[in-house]
Amino acid sequence: MNHRKDVERIRSKLELLRGLPAAQRLGVIVGTGEPLPAIDGVRAEITDVFSLFTVLRGSCLQFVRPKSITSTQAWEEREELLGCPLDNPFDIGFFHLNMPDDIPGFQGEPVIRVDRTDGGVYYLNGDDYAFYYANDVDEIETHEFEVDTAVFFDDFVLGKRYNELIDVVMGEAAHRRDRKHRYVDSWRTLLEQGGLL
Repeated sequence: MNHRKDVERIRSKLELLRGLPAAQRLGVIVGTGEPLPAIDGVRAEITDVFSLFTVLRGSCLQFVRPKSITSTQAWEEREELLGCPLDNPFDIGFFHLNMPDDIPGFQGEPVIRVDRTDGGVYYLNGDDYAFYYANDVDEIETHEFEVDTAVFFDDFVLGKRYNELIDVVMGEAAHRRDRKHRYVDSWRTLLEQGGLL
């Protein structure tokens, strides 16, 4: 499947969101990126997508470029978790609702991951991951989005399927509103204001 069209749509959507006055008012971060090198062992759509930004952050979720794909040296020096039941996926999406922003190095609980082999994107919360890691189990239950990284960002993070994503991660809490009846999730609000949701 040719992911280049998806990457171009992502690029256009990011430019749109960066230009919205609401982004600053909402405290949303739509980071910029730079080209990443092709790396043996890393699927092209992953480096192409993460060349577009370093971080996308709303009040509930943030998506962060894995440091291990920024250079060949970083890839060679990456830390691998021995016995990882998921074969050391890329942690790309972090749940951080109500977490302080000033904890050094803290990104939130990793919940959205990319399989390094097939590029599939899935959800697995931290408690379940800890259980699978500590116990020898044959089958690991995850929520599969059944798309690759480029389609995931185009449709779920920056598109009409965002509500499905946030429902998977937050359940009923995804629909919380403040006293003025606005969604607590600032990313959802930004997507609505950009006409992407």
